[in-house]
Amino acid sequence: MKVLYKLAPNLIKYSITDDYYFIYNALYGNGRIVSKECNDFFDGHTIISEHEVLEYFGDEMFNDLIALNFVYKVEEDERALLEKELDQRQQELHTGIYFDRLHLSTTNKCNMSCSYCFCSTFDYSEANPQDDKLRFPQQAMSFEVAKEAIEKSIQVIQMNGKNKLSIEFFGGEPFLNSKLIEEVLLHFGDGTSFGMDLEYGVTTNGSYLPSSILELLAKYKVRVAVSIDYIDYLTGEFRGEGNNLIKWATLDKNIGKLRDRNINIELQSVMSEETWDHFNYELIDYAAAMGIKSIEIIMSFDFDFYRKFGSKEIGDRILDAYDYAQTKGVLLSGYWYQSFWGIVHPDEWVERRAWKTCPTIGRLISIEPDGSAYACKTTSKKLGNTDLFQEIFAGEAYRYYAMRAYSNSTGCVDCELEGFCSGNCTGAVENEFDDIYNYDEAYCKTIKHIVKGLLERYFVEIKAQLPETEKKADYISG
Repeated sequence: MKVLYKLAPNLIKYSITDDYYFIYNALYGNGRIVSKECNDFFDGHTIISEHEVLEYFGDEMFNDLIALNFVYKVEEDERALLEKELDQRQQELHTGIYFDRLHLSTTNKCNMSCSYCFCSTFDYSEANPQDDKLRFPQQAMSFEVAKEAIEKSIQVIQMNGKNKLSIEFFGGEPFLNSKLIEEVLLHFGDGTSFGMDLEYGVTTNGSYLPSSILELLAKYKVRVAVSIDYIDYLTGEFRGEGNNLIKWATLDKNIGKLRDRNINIELQSVMSEETWDHFNYELIDYAAAMGIKSIEIIMSFDFDFYRKFGSKEIGDRILDAYDYAQTKGVLLSGYWYQSFWGIVHPDEWVERRAWKTCPTIGRLISIEPDGSAYACKTTSKKLGNTDLFQEIFAGEAYRYYAMRAYSNSTGCVDCELEGFCSGNCTGAVENEFDDIYNYDEAYCKTIKHIVKGLLERYFVEIKAQLPETEKKADYISG
């Protein structure tokens, strides 16, 4: 019986040189460099007999093409295969097998009032439906709540045969409740005594850094992400609207304290309507001078931003800044960079195929000071409480977020980034549309423009690494 195969319907191709192409499956990834002859064979055959493929590529390469999701039997439906993965995921959700990140909202208080912060601009959450100006009540987390959340997280992870948990101290401004952070670090340490490998992070505005916590941050290798949108040395401003009292000199001093103790520092910068006119390269220069290797550019959660300023203009500004940062030895990253990274690092992308750029899709549980649990600080549906932690994973609310896996919405089908983009922050999508299974076209155009630009830069870099005389028809990079 003659066996027929077909090319995957969503193979994306880029020409690198006259002799080489880059091909990947938009849904499954598996990016590879192929020879022109191989690409021409693909272009010339929509339906291929098994005999033709074997004759052209040989047994080993033919099996590779199937494993890469580049070819399928004609009767196979790529979407149906994906549905099988989703069915298996749904059957496993109740075990908590996908969970490995815990956010602790140490406090919902903050000593700043950034006008674009989701805590005050997003619609109310189920924790605080209408009686406060902020999404969540002004509370501070107790050690008892944090301890219970961590202990029960460890139980879930170990029940699934794993031993790694990432703990992020979040807020508000986390260091306004630095006592809690100290208690957690002293009690749980690196996790060894609990049979775990614990890693920690904290996201802070950098304006308040108690001296008592510095040694603990260093001892337990806590990654510190400092939120700085720009640096205006003339005015001393560094964040969006609403922060004129705290000046840059305070942050500079505190970052210096972190650096002096060899604490891992990252910077986070928001690109939004409020920061657009201030966006410059001063922050990149500062990072380079301080030995800080990474700046995450967080794209605005307000989708009107992309329509007002234009996808191309926003994308070009990001790409220009990326190029400048490269000359300074600083990596600019963000959701947009992660999408690009996944395309060109297929083997390392495998473990995050389901959630892609947003850990809200099943990996993350965020705990509020009162012990209530959410898929993320930005999302609105309550998942449960710490006292019934295991039951969270069997709940309908957790399933709602965790099953937005592999793809995002029907509007994302056949997009060249379908398997690599989460469509912005899940909470931002939920806030905009009251439905996480949706997307914003202007945002999508922006991300696609940036990723295409990064791929073009990548192809320029790898040209020199390609064999000049390689003419094998079956050449596919491994």
